[in-house]
Amino acid sequence: MKLEGGDTLKQRLKDGLKKLTQEMAEDYKKELVKETPFKSGNASRGWRLKKTKDGSKINNRVPYISRLEDGWSKQAKRGMTKPAKKTIQALRDSGKYKMNKRRK
Repeated sequence: MKLEGGDTLKQRLKDGLKKLTQEMAEDYKKELVKETPFKSGNASRGWRLKKTKDGSKINNRVPYISRLEDGWSKQAKRGMTKPAKKTIQALRDSGKYKMNKRRK
């Protein structure tokens, strides 16, 4: 049995997965910004999303970001990444992230 258009299908799946992971990464970054304690705004403005050949990378080079993640601030006693991850997992479980959904 031969599947015609197989390469096209593979490319469409690959492109769809890339778009899906990029959408999730963008949402995760937004959640990190929301969860980041706000005093001067430096830490929340420090989040960067960078596309890589393997997907996306989110980082923050503010020198005290690891202390904030460890619960140093009363505004974010649980850090930022765990609450943000929990939100993204809830969105995923609710069906928000689907390759075949219609995008506007």
